[in-house]
Amino acid sequence: MSGVINYDYGSIDTGVSQMKAFNAQVEQKISALKSQVQGLLQEFKGAASSSYDTCAQRISQDLNQSNERLNHLGGNVSKGASNFQSADAANARRFA
Repeated sequence: MSGVINYDYGSIDTGVSQMKAFNAQVEQKISALKSQVQGLLQEFKGAASSSYDTCAQRISQDLNQSNERLNHLGGNVSKGASNFQSADAANARRFA
């Protein structure tokens, strides 16, 4: 099949949906973990508490950036698939 490109738009849509669902799960887990840790930190004082808080904020920021990138990627994949599908339909009309 040299030179042939096949697009399975349903699979692309499924993949994007899975990416979005996974991203939502990660966001929920981050939120739940933050809530649990905040409860524990109420009694945690001193330099260790400060260091932990700084580290936790950095990790949270990194996870949020990763989630934003994943959302952006999913949007781009979906948009690309839609563009390919529109181009394919336009080309098909030319041969009709």
